[in-house]
Amino acid sequence: MNAGYMNKILTVELTAGKLESAPFPDNWRKEYIGGGGVAARIIYDEVPPQSDAFDPSNVVCIFTGPYTGTSAPFSGRYSVAAKSPLTGGWGEASCSGYWAPELKFAGFDGIVVKGSSENPVYLWINDGKAELLPADDLWGKTTTETENILRKRHGGKTKVLSIGPAGENLVRFSSVISDGGRAAARCGIGAVMGSKRIKAIAVIRGSKREVPVANKELLTSLSKEYAKTAGGSPAGEIMAMGTAATVEGAEQVGDFPIKNWQLGSHPEASRLDFSGDYQKIFVKKWPCYRCPIGCGRWVKIDKEIAGVKPFEGHGPEYETLGVLGGALQNMDVETVAAANHLCNDYGMDTISTGGMIAFAFEAYEKGILTKDDIGFELKWGDGEAVVKLTAMIAKREGIGELLGEGPVKASQKIGKGSEEFALHVKGMGIPAHDPRVYSGVALEYAVSNRGACHLQGFMETWQSMDAFFADEFGMDKAEIAFWGGDYSGLHSDQGKGKAVALSMAVCNVLDALPVCKFMPFLDLFSGHEITNLTKAITGMEITRETLVTIGERMVNLKRAFNIRCGLTKGDDRLPQRLLQPAPDVLDKHGAPNLEVQMKEFYEAMSWDWETGKPTEKRLRELGLEDVAEDLW
Repeated sequence: MNAGYMNKILTVELTAGKLESAPFPDNWRKEYIGGGGVAARIIYDEVPPQSDAFDPSNVVCIFTGPYTGTSAPFSGRYSVAAKSPLTGGWGEASCSGYWAPELKFAGFDGIVVKGSSENPVYLWINDGKAELLPADDLWGKTTTETENILRKRHGGKTKVLSIGPAGENLVRFSSVISDGGRAAARCGIGAVMGSKRIKAIAVIRGSKREVPVANKELLTSLSKEYAKTAGGSPAGEIMAMGTAATVEGAEQVGDFPIKNWQLGSHPEASRLDFSGDYQKIFVKKWPCYRCPIGCGRWVKIDKEIAGVKPFEGHGPEYETLGVLGGALQNMDVETVAAANHLCNDYGMDTISTGGMIAFAFEAYEKGILTKDDIGFELKWGDGEAVVKLTAMIAKREGIGELLGEGPVKASQKIGKGSEEFALHVKGMGIPAHDPRVYSGVALEYAVSNRGACHLQGFMETWQSMDAFFADEFGMDKAEIAFWGGDYSGLHSDQGKGKAVALSMAVCNVLDALPVCKFMPFLDLFSGHEITNLTKAITGMEITRETLVTIGERMVNLKRAFNIRCGLTKGDDRLPQRLLQPAPDVLDKHGAPNLEVQMKEFYEAMSWDWETGKPTEKRLRELGLEDVAEDLW
């Protein structure tokens, strides 16, 4: 058995109701590692590029990687991918918690779901064996209800991944939920599962299994050392308070979305910070598998809010506080927590949900939508209206039917200039980091394969990247404008193309191993941690340069999939609003020059400037000869 892998992939053919397992191909280990990398290879090969995302020919891939289930820190992750119903191209999301290690312990590295079932089903995996079971009684249930039912049915140690009513209703930004509210949120993969009528995947290891590793003693030693390093780092101390602890600082530099990105500051934003009103609802930390930090928050709401009954559960994190709070001028943390709870229960991406609600608020403010269209008034800062709209979108009720289509389709249907404030890249809503403050984020959003994404690069954390880029991957500091005492490096376009190209490759590797992307910010890229851990787990001799090449292979394969699906260079763009400085940010600066950054990025990636395609030469250098034939 290959160290780091269970050497087993389960294929579920829903149309025929058949299950098959096959070995994990050895060349995939070396070329794509696991996670999103392997998913990209399968989806590129098997999904017809011009097919609709809800067609049975779409494929859902759920993959762990060699780190998953080992003693390595931050190793509880999986990636889920399919053709996205939101963007029409590459769709991928990842999630941590405890479901992914349980899948490995049950004997599988990944699951490939094909076809479509006539009736609702769920997949039950027990100690290396799998079967499809009826899910008629689960259809319509929330993710919490589904998990509770399946845990009671199959045993309390069962781990459950499921979709909620939003996925069943084909809301185009539906998410996949596990561990009571951990979300593989973006790109609408939950809706693809809903179209296939697969409600859940329940897993239990059965007999005690262990992930085989090449050098257990070395891995144990490294894991203890790196966990201690992470926990004792300055970023680790901040992250121990959760990402909510970064709200106040982000708002102070103009990085927090306000009023659908019309503004850059708000006098009450600190109420959403962990040091502010968040303390009133905070119960305890919630750490993922093998996490020495525990940035997850567990919260409690004691009163009913806009129809949401009192609850305990996973609390809102920075992005959610930004889009369901700041972007709506809603500084009431309880209503943000209630909307977040609904998104987890119904299975929806909080970022896209907040973006669509902000779109509705602005359309109402401009008179494009009326009280008759909504059923109630929409006033900036009205948290209860936010909660109501969240439920309506999930259920596709009233105006929620339209908003559930996402920014492109919704604004096209409404018209009247609403396209200007339906903010997205490639159809996916904007995360809560401002590209007008971190100029490299502008490029990161624009060229990301899955649409606007803060997890396809490290541009919002420049200061940490100083040592990361220069010391670890051989990039000359002089080529990049880093932070200065006047923050000038934030806004410079110099060197951002090269930096984004490199960090995208690294991020794709992290999604293939997969491990938490907080690792680079916790002093775990200041040495040879990834190469050391990878060798201890898999036994493979691997260099940082090799890892970057593997990451570039993944980026280019996903780009090629997008091009075959009809996306072009013209889709590498930002909404015009995000290319103009916010009028009230504390630091007055110019807007990013996206064209300057893109030219440098295309050159660094070896992409053709006229077409946006990876060059034939570069594809062949990366071992993607078949892709070169397809594109050229």
